Amino acid sequence: EQLAAYRAVVSGNVLLRWLCEVSPGWRARVAADNAFLFKLMIEEIVGTSLSTFGNVVARLDRIWSEIDFVVADAMVAVFVNFMLMWLLSPMSVPSKAPGLLQKLPANVFERGKFSLAQRLGCGVYKGSLFAMAGFFAAFMAASLNQGLSKIKRSMDPDMPEPKMSPLLPTCLSWALFMFVSSNPRYQLVAGIERVMFANLPSAVAKTGSTGTRVLNNIAGGVTWAWLAKRTGIQD
Repeated sequence: EQLAAYRAVVSGNVLLRWLCEVSPGWRARVAADNAFLFKLMIEEIVGTSLSTFGNVVARLDRIWSEIDFVVADAMVAVFVNFMLMWLLSPMSVPSKAPGLLQKLPANVFERGKFSLAQRLGCGVYKGSLFAMAGFFAAFMAASLNQGLSKIKRSMDPDMPEPKMSPLLPTCLSWALFMFVSSNPRYQLVAGIERVMFANLPSAVAKTGSTGTRVLNNIAGGVTWAWLAKRTGIQD
């Protein structure tokens, strides 16, 4: 039944079929969860749109002079959203993680006969991966913005230097945020979606999934704003 559903999903989407042909990771995730592409698209649309909107509002008085920064941050948001989905998605084949990590579920609420210790271990392990992704994403965003700033100032020496958040504190704050906020929130989203897609009609489950991800991203934005102020990287 699962194989038939996988073939039906892949056969109706040229891009997805190509991704599954060239990438074992894509094939394993789509085979385990036929709604994987839908969830990924919703996360990218919702997450990137909300973060970009917040970025625009924060720079509203200087938006046209810093539109390149907004675009750079949006590109980083796309990467982060992809990693959040990719790391928590179940696969139809065993994980290639080393040692005991292979026996952990893809997310805390994945269906299967996993012990409480394995589920807790999954939370810590995926939280660590999230933290590394957050640190890297923050470093990438800061590097892009600093590079763009240098290029603009070389073209216009009289241009005032834009205010930048301190690099290391920002990277560490993002790592902390991804571990203590994004990790539990997205674990919970994965669990809610598993129940919805297993028990509700597809259209209802997709609507519920969209609403859940909207609320989750809003909660994440509020949490980040609070944490950024507490750590002093934002006013």
